[in-house]
Amino acid sequence: MLNRRGIPFSEKMLKSNEESAELSKILGSEAAVPSLIVGQQTFKGLDYGAWNNLLDLAGYPKSAPYGARPSGTFAR
Repeated sequence: MLNRRGIPFSEKMLKSNEESAELSKILGSEAAVPSLIVGQQTFKGLDYGAWNNLLDLAGYPKSAPYGARPSGTFAR
């Protein structure tokens, strides 16, 4: 979904309790995956409508420009 919109992103796999605690601090509550962080706004869980709304409010494009390269772990 993020690649279809042309939004650069990075993925982080939680590999330790410390990383989970760090995410909990950022989210302001218990860590959950997947989570989306856009600026100061966060959303826990996967809800395409909520994610799209958050990205729209942040001013991201609705679709990727022609020739955009995918982001994320699986894009390599």
